[in-house]
Amino acid sequence: MVFRFLRSTRVFIALFAFTTLLACSDDSDDPSTSIPPPPPPPPEPTYEADIAWTEFGIPHITAGDWGGLGYGDAYAYAQDNYCVVMKEYVRAAGESARYLGSDGDINADLIYKLFNDEERIQRLLDEEIPEYVVEALTGFAAGLNRYLDETGVSNLAEGDEGCRDAEWVRPVDVLDVARLLHKAILRGSADPLADFSVAATAPEGLANFTQVINTNELIAAIDKHTFVSAMDMPTPEKAGSNAYGIGEQASQSSAGLLLGNPHFPWQGNLRWYMSHLTIEGEYDVMGGTLAGLPLNTIGFNSNVAWTHTVSTGSRFTFYELELNPDNPMQYIYDGEVRDIEAKTVSAEQRLDDGTLETVEHTFYFSHYGPIVDLGSVTPLLGGWPNAAGTLLTYRDANLENLRGLEQWIEMGQAENLDEFKEALKAIGIPWVNTIAADRYGDAFYGDISVNPNVSVTQYNSCIRGALQTLLTDFGFLTMDGTDPDCEWGNDPDTAEGIFGYDSLPKLETREYAANANDSYWLSNPRMLLEGFSPVIGKERVEQGLRTRQTFVQAEQRIAGSDGLGEPGFNIDNIRELLYGARNLTAELVADDVVAVCTNVVDWSVYDAEAATMQEVCQVLADWDKRYLLDSV
Repeated sequence: MVFRFLRSTRVFIALFAFTTLLACSDDSDDPSTSIPPPPPPPPEPTYEADIAWTEFGIPHITAGDWGGLGYGDAYAYAQDNYCVVMKEYVRAAGESARYLGSDGDINADLIYKLFNDEERIQRLLDEEIPEYVVEALTGFAAGLNRYLDETGVSNLAEGDEGCRDAEWVRPVDVLDVARLLHKAILRGSADPLADFSVAATAPEGLANFTQVINTNELIAAIDKHTFVSAMDMPTPEKAGSNAYGIGEQASQSSAGLLLGNPHFPWQGNLRWYMSHLTIEGEYDVMGGTLAGLPLNTIGFNSNVAWTHTVSTGSRFTFYELELNPDNPMQYIYDGEVRDIEAKTVSAEQRLDDGTLETVEHTFYFSHYGPIVDLGSVTPLLGGWPNAAGTLLTYRDANLENLRGLEQWIEMGQAENLDEFKEALKAIGIPWVNTIAADRYGDAFYGDISVNPNVSVTQYNSCIRGALQTLLTDFGFLTMDGTDPDCEWGNDPDTAEGIFGYDSLPKLETREYAANANDSYWLSNPRMLLEGFSPVIGKERVEQGLRTRQTFVQAEQRIAGSDGLGEPGFNIDNIRELLYGARNLTAELVADDVVAVCTNVVDWSVYDAEAATMQEVCQVLADWDKRYLLDSV
């Protein structure tokens, strides 16, 4: 591969701390009374990286160690996106309502003051992150700071995504970088549940501490569509992706192929950023990642390529708590009462007159996790207790997870799919499927992500009563919080409370595997994945149109019936499948609609003008059934 180098720079920083040591004495000549000088502090780390930008503005970064690689990666990223990532550091620190005006969210700030506090993040860095990954994170912070120091706050970008002269622009450190990584990991759990956690306010006494509605009324009063919409959880439809992992049996060569088609936005913190990162002899990956995440999370090396799609699995479960009727600050567990714990945090918000107000808030916890109040979704589930006479709490599977970055690094170091699968076993990837292929003709799909360890037996036995059944039917698994048999299980050699690698759905094939954000069940029509916990996804259910099109295209390509040449995939026709922009809905029904349309004799029956409708029919008949810019 030949690159045209448009511009290049060598970035280097060396920071040294010098200390003048003074020997002190008490005017005594007795050497036994002298105080030895303290040892000098260790020197500040030194970082070095080479960066070359190629024709399409992609940085190719080479370093001699992980700190240097993180440093160069951040410096390159900052050239295009410094203000975007700086704004995310503000959010991850719980400071958005103070600094970001209408973009601020005080409830989210309170959650991140709670879950991104220094003690937790430092502990996770110490316990979960190997030293070389900490070095990459620390170097990343230094690279961003180098860019800020060179550019100056008064010369930063302007506009909606800019931060010129913003008071919230500041140097960052390794805790900031780790906080943002943790924030991204919590995107499917604590983040969208922030409003409901903040809304949970303890009663002042025993007033209204009675069940106020019966089961039938509760079921009848809550509409599924309204409830799901009001919960506003991130779903595969809102942030989806498509992917094919092609093995040698479906390929026109003996090598595998990968198509990754992530669907994240073109702007903001979820916009992909592409780079090529190299430590000679240790790491060599080209790919992309999201704002503030050091190193690439989607990409390829010379032997393996991988991509991700949003998984349908749950990252938390609700538990329904039965309260002590004599004390609403206690709940029943295993026949005994337990105290509901409280923790108070504070965050600042700027008022309309420009003054700062300190907002202090108390969160409440069962041993599972935070108490939630769903009153903004439906009044029946608001209050303490709710209309069912109970409380809801939840357990977050990703709360203690910072394992992902180490896992992505090891995936990028894999020389074949066997090594790649070994890297997946740490279960640090928070909420996405993984699709991969290697040069030796192997392909892979797996929902190898963080899922609560709720067995099929527990799913069938721990959902009890009207409220638990209702919320589970709505897509929010809710179990009996009084029963220790409903606690999440533990798998060997896996973080507490989540499924291990052997318990998760995966497909290893020499043919092909694909995903378009439906569940793991249909990853290849001849190799269905079944028998897994419903907390991970649904089986034997109707698939979405994107999934259906994914497999229609694959099967036609294997048969050679799609007009793209000989059977099997190659690099050109798999690209054509992406850019061909077929519309499966139109292929299924448009001709029938045109047939009906053109056979209508009297449009006045439908209160329509015949000339206009004839034109409409003709436009639809002429459509090429694609999403291309010149499709009419």
